[in-house]
Amino acid sequence: MTTMLKIYAFRLSQTSRAIIIFSKANGFEFEEVQVYLLKGEHKTSQYKEKYDPIYAKWTTERCAICRWVEDWDYNKVIICNRCQIAVHQECYGTKNIKDFTSW
Repeated sequence: MTTMLKIYAFRLSQTSRAIIIFSKANGFEFEEVQVYLLKGEHKTSQYKEKYDPIYAKWTTERCAICRWVEDWDYNKVIICNRCQIAVHQECYGTKNIKDFTSW
């Protein structure tokens, strides 16, 4: 059983656009849910779904968004255990997260 990827995207965000382009280019089936951050929509109860956590591991892979290999203590390259995409924390928008066991 395959679960469809759901991408919550703010189209004015370069990171959101990069993830959508990457997903399309690699043939991932996904549902795009537009979120308007400037209106504060991401804070409403509509976006508080129950979800299965995605576990990540540290890696030395190339970032899928900026294509850099460099990895810093404050901006690690992480890889998703579910989709195997490697990204910098900052490129993905998870810069302040220290524990990725529930990411």
